[in-house]
Amino acid sequence: MSGIDGKFEFMRKEFTNNMIYTDVANPDYKVEITNDKALDAESMASGHRVGCKSNDIISLWADCTKAYGTAAYLRVTSSYKEILTSLVASKNRIAPLKTLTLPRLELMGALLSARLSSNILKALKLDIPCFFWTDSKITYFWVRGQPERFKPFIKNRIQEIQKLTSLSNWHHCPGIQNPADIVSRGVKISRLLNDTSWLQGPEWLRLPPEFWPESKNEDSPNSPDLEHRKSNDIVQHECIIEERKSLFNISKYRNLEKVLRLPRPLTSEELLEANRAAKILHRFIHLWSYQSTSLGTGV
Repeated sequence: MSGIDGKFEFMRKEFTNNMIYTDVANPDYKVEITNDKALDAESMASGHRVGCKSNDIISLWADCTKAYGTAAYLRVTSSYKEILTSLVASKNRIAPLKTLTLPRLELMGALLSARLSSNILKALKLDIPCFFWTDSKITYFWVRGQPERFKPFIKNRIQEIQKLTSLSNWHHCPGIQNPADIVSRGVKISRLLNDTSWLQGPEWLRLPPEFWPESKNEDSPNSPDLEHRKSNDIVQHECIIEERKSLFNISKYRNLEKVLRLPRPLTSEELLEANRAAKILHRFIHLWSYQSTSLGTGV
């Protein structure tokens, strides 16, 4: 066991044993890096140094397997019009002990890409566009969709991704062309020195954009893992206001006694109207009395 793969297994075992950050690692569980320990950081770095003389783009890939992670590549054009690419940063996290569905882990990887791109631009003080790649059709559909359509876990992460990135810069690519597979799966360190796909990204990244994988705007994937939010039933109430002439003008009277002391008997229609008006008046008095009491002004 060695390299990144050893890191995954070590962390998994320790966290499964309820280890916390202040604990000392279990001496009974050792991770040996055999011959790989002779590889120093300088030899690793020398294989992917490039000079950045002109603004171009940063491309980030996300993936998940044992972990979820992202890898970022700088793509520049040299003074000799040669397109150069180089790994500039990568980040991964061990999958939570609480089991998450594969699409959710893919979405976590996409969020990691969005956050890493923001950190790279700030750290290097660059103002260049970032392009994002995922081999998950569900994740590709999520990040380009409307957050409100999905459950809270999905919605919250989509909102952050859309805040940090431009939707038009998200693309889908085949899984075999995703260099972030190494970040999520694990590999021996010795292999990384000769792995050009890891150090420089896929070959087509050094070609003009018209040769890049085409991201088709397909319909919604037919999968229960989309986790759509259940739509609540909408109840509509319709209120129709009719303009009707008052049978008598109540504003002419100073008190209720004068209103009731009418010069002639009321017709049945007038009685109904008066009864309706009395109920409205009673509600108004009750509401006014309650508000006055709440404010401490008295009735």
